[in-house]
Amino acid sequence: MLVLRIVLILIINIYSCSTSNESVTIHTSVFGNKEYFISGSEAGYFQAHAICSKLGMRPVTIMTSQINEFLLHDIIDENLTANAFWTAGSTVLNKDVWNWLTYVIKFEYNQLPENLDDVENKRCLKIMVENEKTLKWVTEDCSKANLFMCEQYVKQEPFVDLLESFKNPLGLIENMPIFNDNEDVHFVINYMKESYHSANQICHALEMELLYIESEEENEMLKDYIKSAGTDSGAFWSSGHRIFDKVSWYWLGSAMPLEYTNWAIGKPEKNENYCLKVELGDEGLTWSEFDCTARLPFICKADLREHEDEDGEEE
Repeated sequence: MLVLRIVLILIINIYSCSTSNESVTIHTSVFGNKEYFISGSEAGYFQAHAICSKLGMRPVTIMTSQINEFLLHDIIDENLTANAFWTAGSTVLNKDVWNWLTYVIKFEYNQLPENLDDVENKRCLKIMVENEKTLKWVTEDCSKANLFMCEQYVKQEPFVDLLESFKNPLGLIENMPIFNDNEDVHFVINYMKESYHSANQICHALEMELLYIESEEENEMLKDYIKSAGTDSGAFWSSGHRIFDKVSWYWLGSAMPLEYTNWAIGKPEKNENYCLKVELGDEGLTWSEFDCTARLPFICKADLREHEDEDGEEE
């Protein structure tokens, strides 16, 4: 196997792993039409996704036995057999189907064991070397820290556009809790519970924002969808917060103050809960402050108008 090895010195702002810029030596290898590198720092699954994106890359996918074998030897050659590495595999997009988040497709080549444990909490895929001769696929809690591997096309071929997939549900996407109109896509992640900041990070990995609500019409639409979906929990994180001054409420992504609101009776209160949840109840979908560290389901949102404008500028 001929492997081209290149050593690049990059200055990367690894904001999820460090509070300052670090000089990082990255060893990249080329196999087929893709280039790969192995991280030198550990991160959670979604942190790893963000770091790969900063480099213009994506978390690694393993589509064939040949790629699986290449990655095995790459890890052995780098003398990293004691470590585990995040891939792009997860059940984040569809709670019942293992898929490659980068491409929005189900596993075809698959080395997962038949009987998986703790499927509700272990939704992300890592790989590790076993007995110096096998690349073992292991499911893991997405918040755990591991090394990770990124990939990019050598010829800069485009990755799948997640938002286009959400606009036109097919295959893997068709059973996902997604609804959209002509302006926005909403992804109701009712099968995962995360803290406010973790939920925001996951939405960013999906090229979306944590929920922001701009009108009564949108609030009513969300209420009807959540009610019809029959979710186990009626409470979800939005991106609303008062973290800046503990008084004024803003949407996290835009840093804009809330204009339309639908606070529950007596809310918001003056306390140390600085994040905003929306909750389905007898009074509809009402808003209230909540502990940012509490774990709740959450809703991601993308503005299709902004997305189409960006596509037009690129053309």
